[in-house]
Amino acid sequence: MTTLQALRNASANQPWMTLFNRESMFTRAARFQVAWAESDGSTVTIALLAFVLEAQSDLTQVLFFKFATNSVHFRHKSGTVSVELGRLRATRDAIAAKVSAFTSSYIETLPDL
Repeated sequence: MTTLQALRNASANQPWMTLFNRESMFTRAARFQVAWAESDGSTVTIALLAFVLEAQSDLTQVLFFKFATNSVHFRHKSGTVSVELGRLRATRDAIAAKVSAFTSSYIETLPDL
């Protein structure tokens, strides 16, 4: 009797019996980076952390049975570089020339607000 009641209460837009149905969703919910720099007077240290959050959901139905699986993956990468302040001052112009090309092309891709 309980089985018949469950069939009666099933959603009107779904058939009462399904041979096979599979639904799958995948998303990269978040990607973000955090960077910071600090100096102790003689050395500059720059650190970068990058994160990705991925989620997947699968639903498989065979006849009256439904099997669901869900998973979330958190991945991260990090890196640190330390440079003596004197070396950084000596290469300042070369670094500025190299970075300015990337900065200009990045700013051109930003949308108008």
